[in-house]
Amino acid sequence: MRPASPRRPDRRGPAQPLTRERIVESANELIDAEGLAAFSTRKLGERLGVQAMSIYHHFPSKQHLLDALVDHAISTIPEHPGLDPERRLRRLCYDYRAMAHRFPRLFPLLALHRHNTPIGVRFIDRVLGIVRALAPDDEVAARQFRVMGYFLVGAALDETSGYAKGPSAAEPVSVPA
Repeated sequence: MRPASPRRPDRRGPAQPLTRERIVESANELIDAEGLAAFSTRKLGERLGVQAMSIYHHFPSKQHLLDALVDHAISTIPEHPGLDPERRLRRLCYDYRAMAHRFPRLFPLLALHRHNTPIGVRFIDRVLGIVRALAPDDEVAARQFRVMGYFLVGAALDETSGYAKGPSAAEPVSVPA
């Protein structure tokens, strides 16, 4: 019987415990490096120095991991409770845009994600609360919330994956004299 061969040391140094935070951090790094379309738990496991199945001890599915990535990105948007509602809303829009720029390759997922996790729901409630403070009528507030959201998400998508990469191949539309 042959003795077991010694395990090869991890080139990244001593093994670190696998935690939800470490998984999310590595997943964000992987998505930033290779893009969302190339993301897989197998690649993430390789990056972490573990078998991909080890990730499922912390996240029941890949979708749960993606939810955690979206939650992490959203949780980086600071609150500004001391400001009046108009300034809070303006600051929130700037901070949302900055978050999109911090996570440009994750942002397309975030833009389309249903924010139905506790963190996502709290964020939506926070934004809607600020909008309601400016437009106390519920219907007007709901419309303003939606218009602002569409504009902000569209602008952030454009900035993180559109015009920020250079000119379009299409001819620009001429402006009438």
